[in-house]
Amino acid sequence: MRQKKLYVKNLFIVSFILLVSLGCVLSQQPAPVVLEPTIDPASLKSQINIRDSSTWTWNEIPAPVFNPRYQHNPQMVVGLDGRLHLFWDTLSLSGNAFIYHSYLQNGTWSNPSPVAMSLGSSDIFEKPIVGLDGTIHVIWYNKLKLGGPYRLLYSKFDGTKWGTEDEIYTSEKDPNLSGQLFLDSQGGVHAIVKSPVGANSDIFYMTQTSDGWDTPKSIMPVMGIDGLVSWKFFPDNQGNVRFYGKDLGSKLRYSYWHDGTLDAVVKTNIQLPMADSYFVDAKGNYYIYWTGQVPVPGGVTTGAYYQCINSDLISWPELVLSGEQNIITRPLVAQSESNLVLSWLAKGNKINFLFPGSCENADLFTFDMTDAKQPRNSLDIVVSDNPQELCYLNQLSIGKYEIYCTDMK
Repeated sequence: MRQKKLYVKNLFIVSFILLVSLGCVLSQQPAPVVLEPTIDPASLKSQINIRDSSTWTWNEIPAPVFNPRYQHNPQMVVGLDGRLHLFWDTLSLSGNAFIYHSYLQNGTWSNPSPVAMSLGSSDIFEKPIVGLDGTIHVIWYNKLKLGGPYRLLYSKFDGTKWGTEDEIYTSEKDPNLSGQLFLDSQGGVHAIVKSPVGANSDIFYMTQTSDGWDTPKSIMPVMGIDGLVSWKFFPDNQGNVRFYGKDLGSKLRYSYWHDGTLDAVVKTNIQLPMADSYFVDAKGNYYIYWTGQVPVPGGVTTGAYYQCINSDLISWPELVLSGEQNIITRPLVAQSESNLVLSWLAKGNKINFLFPGSCENADLFTFDMTDAKQPRNSLDIVVSDNPQELCYLNQLSIGKYEIYCTDMK
């Protein structure tokens, strides 16, 4: 009996020590900086300017042939030489599934060919990027076999041929692995990798060197015991990364990784919609957009909403972008160094293009497709600076597509 009491006593002491130690560790976690509002949101007004798009000349270019057929939405990119490129992944019930590439030259699409003969099943979720020298850089997700390992792969196209396949990152456990490429102002290639394993996740920063990709370094914002946060990120051309998070109460959190240092997490009182997508402009303004019910006389329609949160973390009022007519596709975003556009297809054969200039205003152009083919589904949109071109890809029916492009100069 004495030994049993001694055992219980020792167990209590050990448990107490562990709890104290855990409390010390948690107390050392940085608490988020609470941001107090400095401006009355009611004083903020956003203006959408209806612009005349009649000067735009839309040219229908030859329809592409997706052979083999795509699995996820194709990705378009415009090269510095003006050629339009298409990338897509495929579905294979057995064997390997590749990323395919085709480009338009002299009015004819090149024969689709794999970017790389990667073993396993490959998917492309991020739009390729064009370098200062015209090289096209591509990142894609690869599942080597059922149950992993899972990889992020990279290759580049110099205008005539593809380079070798590089392995950026590998995870043995994470089927939700994702990554994004970006270029710095000198043309250097970088990657941000998000690896969410179970309830935990991490975000890594990597740089391409002459010897391949360097060792991943974690840039994940550090949270204390304040709650779980789902993070999104946006890299700029200086190699810095802005982090936008949503906590369990759907409030906005913010952090900034720059010059190799991660700022403390800022906690705001800005309420985010439950379901949203986002983009960030060159000034650091954070835009969220979503679809939802819009009240109209006699009922409701399905409309597009968007809201801007500026670089000082001041939230502007949400705006309804499409309330008069049901939108029939989810909004798509295209971005270049100088241009940013949000596009959606509305009932009545109208495709809308919103160009945010800042949180204060945005320009809205509408392309009336009444005399064009009946649209079914917008698959992708691309905007480029050089040449200044805007293109969108539309699906008419299974196996039938159209692409329209316009010169924005």
